[in-house]
Amino acid sequence: EPGNANFQVRNNNRDFDPTNLNGPYVETSGGGGTDTGVHQFNNEESQFYGQGWTINIESAPGQTATIRDVSAYATGTDGSFSVPKPSGVVLGDLLIALHFVDIGVLGDMGTPTGGASWGTVTDSRSEGDDSLLAKMWDKTAGGSEPSTYGFTQNSGADGVVFIVAIEAGTWTGTPVISHQSNPETAAFLTPSTTPNVDNDLEIRAVAGTVGGSG
Repeated sequence: EPGNANFQVRNNNRDFDPTNLNGPYVETSGGGGTDTGVHQFNNEESQFYGQGWTINIESAPGQTATIRDVSAYATGTDGSFSVPKPSGVVLGDLLIALHFVDIGVLGDMGTPTGGASWGTVTDSRSEGDDSLLAKMWDKTAGGSEPSTYGFTQNSGADGVVFIVAIEAGTWTGTPVISHQSNPETAAFLTPSTTPNVDNDLEIRAVAGTVGGSG
């Protein structure tokens, strides 16, 4: 249902940076080691279902994986819709699409359309039919990407899609993904991942439903 969510990073127990209480927060992980932990985001009210996702992008040798731009789109109850391409996308960028919905089954969430093939789903998570569902895809941008990408979902669902563009030449390898449930709480927990090198890029995303609706 329509509403406002207030997400904030908490540093009260020095999870992010012990010398910087006000942010912005930058986290460094040792090569091959375990990320410094589960990070928490707060919602204004307890959600019925919730998920936290962490996506680790390996930096190319001598580079730092860098976000070019992020686009997002929140749907009403709509079975198909278009999401804007992140600004400035060029050939070789890594595009990551993360789609959350509150009604239906995973099979309702079709592979995105537009530009170079999005291939098969990279990862997915379900809290159960007609609960909170998520799918992720990634692809390397082609030389002629459209201005929008097409997505589908159950026609009775509320959904949200994030598309993250990572600059060509700064990334390599395959994203490392971790996710977990966050039921009946106002705190979204995003799990740790194991980075490949010291300066990997970490993307964290959360979504939840209140009273069974998004």
